[in-house]
Amino acid sequence: MSMAVLAATCQIYDDACGALDSYVVTACAMKNSCYSSRMQLFDAAATEQFGSAGHALYTELVPKLTLAINSGDARAFIRR
Repeated sequence: MSMAVLAATCQIYDDACGALDSYVVTACAMKNSCYSSRMQLFDAAATEQFGSAGHALYTELVPKLTLAINSGDARAFIRR
């Protein structure tokens, strides 16, 4: 869930999540997982850490979190 929140924040404030982002630099240096953005790093990490089901949940949550943060409205999480 925390990766999804950070990824949603990246989508809103894109300038803070590029190749020089501290998460991206640290992952590259410490784990040899080098990506050009936090979004790519988190996408790969979701699969690596949680498998395909976890990645599917991550992929579902990021747009909803982005909408909720942008709008200040948590109704994005209501299942339809």
